[in-house]
Amino acid sequence: MKVFLVWVCLSTVLHSTLAIQCRDLVHKKEEIMECCKAQDFIFHENLAACEQEHDGKGLKGIQMWPCVMECLFERNGLLNGGLIDTDKLIAKAEALNDDFKDKAVEITKDCVLHMEKQNVTNNDRRACGVSPLKMALCIGRGYIHHCPANKWTSSEVCDKLRSRDCFQI
Repeated sequence: MKVFLVWVCLSTVLHSTLAIQCRDLVHKKEEIMECCKAQDFIFHENLAACEQEHDGKGLKGIQMWPCVMECLFERNGLLNGGLIDTDKLIAKAEALNDDFKDKAVEITKDCVLHMEKQNVTNNDRRACGVSPLKMALCIGRGYIHHCPANKWTSSEVCDKLRSRDCFQI
């Protein structure tokens, strides 16, 4: 979850028009990694490997993230024919062994519904599909905004990350 939160923050900051204070969060990786200590159900195992795999492929910065997320979803068995297997995604959330489990399942189901309403597919094939990236951003946003108080580190950086003005997706 820690690495994923850094990625979510960086991606959000780079994709959004934000106040200067929000842009400063890019330089606070170590503190961001400690913001929410709720158990992660997708991102902790393979994120670093997927980042390394796509780091040398000529894609830079935010252009790399759709490929990294597609890799991550693939390695976690969450893609079927290039599309997100939402049943498996929800099952991963349901398999959590954490007091945040119920909220994680709710966040995941809400993100699935949001994606369906937006009709997000992998038809946009610039370099890699956008569906895993958009799903990851949605779930990450939910984790940040709903992280339980007993798992949240209140600090200037973490609280700024959690504010609605710094996390527009």
